[in-house]
Amino acid sequence: MGTWGTGIFSNDTACDVRDMYRDCLACGYDDAKAERAVREYWVSQVRDTEEESVFWIALAVTEHKYGRLSDETKQKALCLIEYEIKHVENWSQTQKSKRRAALKKAASMLELPSEKKKISPLRGHSTQWKKGDIILASMETEQNDGDYFAMQVFDVIDVPCSSFIQDSPVNQVPVVGIYSWIGKEFPGAYALIQCGFMKRNGLASERPSVIGLITTERECKKYCCTVVENNSMYLEHINEEQIKQQIGGTWGGFKSSIACLQVQMQKRQAE
Repeated sequence: MGTWGTGIFSNDTACDVRDMYRDCLACGYDDAKAERAVREYWVSQVRDTEEESVFWIALAVTEHKYGRLSDETKQKALCLIEYEIKHVENWSQTQKSKRRAALKKAASMLELPSEKKKISPLRGHSTQWKKGDIILASMETEQNDGDYFAMQVFDVIDVPCSSFIQDSPVNQVPVVGIYSWIGKEFPGAYALIQCGFMKRNGLASERPSVIGLITTERECKKYCCTVVENNSMYLEHINEEQIKQQIGGTWGGFKSSIACLQVQMQKRQAE
């Protein structure tokens, strides 16, 4: 668990507490159930540690933000804030005043009334992509106007929208590998296989860089994604167990992978 600043949420635990509480509300939990779920998950983990005050202050500030601050959480947080303001030995000399200021601001805010806010419910995304689908997508760059890259769907997995709530809605996440290919039109599955898949630090490899994508309609439209063929030929060239070991990533990681592909292909052409 890390701390990178003096703010109330400049800490991994504080951010996780905030996110879990919000997810509970978004999953339809009432105020009491949401607080109880967060406390049951965290209290035993942080008890008698430096993270205990982080937890209670973060929970109180988050509950206040959504207009659901309980008296018990408020009092616990205020007591811990008062104590921490007097004991900031763990902070550097330059950070002590900033931390005290952040704590005093939080304490003042907790004393103010707050209006109950509506929380948008968590909704999972589905996908039309299937295992074996080959997807052509636009490079989305001026330098490669009209060029496409290709992806292969290795699998489609269900991933909960919340990493904290087991019964939260799920996203259907296609797990894809990106081919080491850029072109104007689909060259056929066999030609793509000969190009190989991208790996994280280079080009073709038997262990492709695997990315999980939440394929929202907006993102598919942005990249002009089109399913051109369903083909399992790639299974003859890669190990599915290796794929499962590498699952991860987001559209952000996806964008950086495409940028890497562009650079690598330019180098290949220059050779």
